[in-house]
Amino acid sequence: MVDAQWSELEGTELEYGGDGWELTSEVDVRNTGTLREVEARRVDGVCKRAASLRFELAGDERSPSVNAGNVSGGFHRLERHRQYLVVSDPQRTYRSGLRGIVHR
Repeated sequence: MVDAQWSELEGTELEYGGDGWELTSEVDVRNTGTLREVEARRVDGVCKRAASLRFELAGDERSPSVNAGNVSGGFHRLERHRQYLVVSDPQRTYRSGLRGIVHR
């Protein structure tokens, strides 16, 4: 299920697991908001394989008192060689690290 469409992500490329990936605008929010999966397509090689790149909150941001699952907060930026997804709303900024991939 797609929880949010962040058009700013569409077409952004990054590397993970030795492969190049192009992000789509589709974002799923999982685990009460501590995990965001961004749909992507592999850009290197012949096969345009689909996957979800998993960005996970770390440390004190994983507290149950944090409402990171509120998708009204929108995409803000990608940081550090596109390995961190930053989401913000008027009260707080959430920083999620790229922690895994689920191949489709």
